[in-house]
Amino acid sequence: MLKDEVGYVGLQRAAELLGMNQRAVRNLVTRRRLEAEREGEGAAARLVVSLASVERLRLERQAAGKDSTA
Repeated sequence: MLKDEVGYVGLQRAAELLGMNQRAVRNLVTRRRLEAEREGEGAAARLVVSLASVERLRLERQAAGKDSTA
């Protein structure tokens, strides 16, 4: 089952939703501001980000006046 079906998106989509680049999203994952999991194994593994955490951060940024997509 794809994580997209259960509330996860890839880095690119998370970046688009937040109006930032993929590196910034990775940094937010590292700092635990976004929840993420590894999907797959080895070199084929990819990072997927929880849509709920993306939405939570988007709302925080919007409230702080940092959301360029609002």
